[in-house]
Amino acid sequence: MNPRKHVLAVVVGFVGLLAGFTSAKADDLTFTLTDGTNTMTWTLPSSPNPSSSLVLPGISFTIDGVTVLENGVPTTANANITFFNLNPSVLNEGGLSACNFSQVCSDPANLFNIFDLQVYSGTELNPTFTPGTYTEPAEDEAAENDGDTWAFSTSRDVNLTLTIAPTAAPEPSSLLLLATGLLGLGLLRLGLRFRRRIQLA
Repeated sequence: MNPRKHVLAVVVGFVGLLAGFTSAKADDLTFTLTDGTNTMTWTLPSSPNPSSSLVLPGISFTIDGVTVLENGVPTTANANITFFNLNPSVLNEGGLSACNFSQVCSDPANLFNIFDLQVYSGTELNPTFTPGTYTEPAEDEAAENDGDTWAFSTSRDVNLTLTIAPTAAPEPSSLLLLATGLLGLGLLRLGLRFRRRIQLA
């Protein structure tokens, strides 16, 4: 292959790879749950495609196999997170709940329970998460007719804040640095190949 064409092919390939990487990140959302001291985070597509077997139309959908970090440390790579539709007319409490796939999904085995929130639009088969900040205050269970707010294994009926925001994409300078490094390696390899041809001639 002509050296110039080889270099051009390398450059085009790197640009396509980086563009695809950035686009994929732009479609992801980071969920951050905190009680002011502890923090849980996980990432999901902005418009997930839940399995029909994990959907209750008008009520809820579940995403399985989610990696949840607690204070930066993975708690599980197999969490099931269920999102509920907020519909008081049919006693749907809304919110979300997560449990480890290997455990029975019931409080207190759940990683967290949050109620009275609506964090998605669309149907349960085709949901789209709504970015924003949501708060769930500590509840007086004697006055409320729903389950316990629960998070971080030891915190029951605490004030919780859930933030849903686009996952940060790599900065342009970081992408440029990566592209420059990869291009340099490609040119170095091309130069070594060209030098070997001259020596063999």
